[in-house]
Parts: sequence; C-alpha cells; structure tokens
Amino acid sequence: MHIGIDILLLYLHTFKPICILERNKMITNIFKTIKSSYNNLSFRSYDNLDPNLVRYFRTEYGDKWEEALELHLQTKNNKNVKKAA
Repeated sequence: MHIGIDILLLYLHTFKPICILERNKMITNIFKTIKSSYNNLSFRSYDNLDPNLVRYFRTEYGDKWEEALELHLQTKNNKNVKKAA
C-alpha cells in the first residue's frame, strides 16, 4: 500500500511542472487573444481618411482632435443613414 502511494506521489511530483507550464501557455494565449481583440476594437486607424481632413482637425482642435474627428465622422455617418432611409 505504501509503495502505491509513493509511486503516485512521485508521478504527481514529476508531472506537476508540465501541468503548470501548459496552464501558463494557455493563460498567455488567452491574454494575447484579448489584447489583439482590444487593439483592433479600441484604436481607430485614420489611414483611409483624407490627410487634409486629419491635418485640419489636428491644427484646429489640438489635443482633442481625435474626439472632434470622431464626432464629425459620426455626424456625417448619421446624415448618410438618414438619406438612405
């Protein structure tokens, strides 16, 4: 009976680091997925906009240019939706 427990304890002791390693890999993968999703959703790219429009909002609104540009784009989008309806 004691030999069986000793073998079980030896087995658990030798494979415990492998389980921890696998768990850490899984947690790391989950965080990578969350981070990439967050970056895709939270940061808007202004590459497809007219550079003169972006330049205008940067000079006119200073530090708040992104908020003002977003408001302008939303207003423009709302007008387009109303025209389509």
